[in-house]
Amino acid sequence: MIPERADFAVIGTGPSGCMSAGLLAKAGFDVVMLERDVHPRNTVGENMIPDFWKFTDMIGASEDIKKAGFVTKRGGRVHWDGQVERLAFRDFGYERPGLHVDRDEFDSILVRHAQRLGARLFENVTVRKVDFGEERQSVRYDTADGPGQISVRYVIDASGQGGLLARQLGTRVTNPDFRFMAFWGYFENSRYYDYDGVSYPHSMIQDVPCVTTQVSLTEGDHIGWAWHIPLRKSTSVGCVLLRETVVKLKQNFDNWEDRFEHLVGNEPVLQHLLENATLIDRKFHFINNFSGHSAQIAGPGFFQVGDAAGFFDPIFSIGVTLGLYSGSLAAWFAAECVRKPQNVARYQTYFNRQMLGRIELARGIALPHYASSPLQEDRASQTLRFTSDNGMDLLKSAAKMPKRASNLDRLLI
Repeated sequence: MIPERADFAVIGTGPSGCMSAGLLAKAGFDVVMLERDVHPRNTVGENMIPDFWKFTDMIGASEDIKKAGFVTKRGGRVHWDGQVERLAFRDFGYERPGLHVDRDEFDSILVRHAQRLGARLFENVTVRKVDFGEERQSVRYDTADGPGQISVRYVIDASGQGGLLARQLGTRVTNPDFRFMAFWGYFENSRYYDYDGVSYPHSMIQDVPCVTTQVSLTEGDHIGWAWHIPLRKSTSVGCVLLRETVVKLKQNFDNWEDRFEHLVGNEPVLQHLLENATLIDRKFHFINNFSGHSAQIAGPGFFQVGDAAGFFDPIFSIGVTLGLYSGSLAAWFAAECVRKPQNVARYQTYFNRQMLGRIELARGIALPHYASSPLQEDRASQTLRFTSDNGMDLLKSAAKMPKRASNLDRLLI
């Protein structure tokens, strides 16, 4: 039964929510996690760059992640406008690998570790609204047994792209430059590439390390891009498309299988990898208008983390790592807000500045042609100044692959 009071309510139990909940519970606070679904539940975002390990170390989950046997990735290959670029993580000082994870199991591991640290999980709970007070916040929710509410000191909104608090407070900002739709499916018997561009049958996935493959999609002009992510038993393949492209596809083809076949038929790389592949359950998944952020990421009584704070294009596979970072940062600041209430405004201002800078950097390197306000560009530039040398080298190489290097150069001036 959900208690009537706690120190913190964490809404959502993706990576960012689990990170906040686990670290706050580890620090001795009473933490309640409210989850709309039931674990295990699958979601997109299977591609992990090696930076994620330092965060899973913090909540003690790394060993279980290793034992899960997720697919190891050496780096990435990008086929863009007829050119091929590649990178290997070891060339940038990483000692641990990137992974391709099945998100149902990966997220379940994080949830279990947050629980082991003392956070309490309640599933099948739909949060409807947060009523803010001077010292405590009332989180209103629905369950199968009816409505209820819990009184907490702070709310950590990890509700994902739905952005519960941003929508309630009217702070959600959609970006007209990212009018995209993403759709993806899971395939059996897809081949995959290794770092050198040799393709292997999926049966070799645990013997020969793979890379993430990305392909630009063109029909006379850019219409989007595609990903190919080998998992343990299947392969995640998806497309990120301009809304105008989606309209044309719907006009010319009756169903999404035919639309997908048309896109693949124009790209030899995808044709080769999927030649003998089968779409599992003949089912695709969809996300519309997924890009945007909250203009105020922290305020009286709340912090927003992960996709609830902001998300743009997944082209650089930083979404989960940024979510873990935001979850850990929010946990530290939220704990300090309770311990030192006289410093709340300063802590929340700093959290806002840190997160908005990282979100703007993610936006800047994702856009084909970047320009923003001086304040926003300055936030992104300041974030870059605190990036390690190896991290900067990796960022420069990654930005070069899909022809985003000029965006990064602009922010480094």
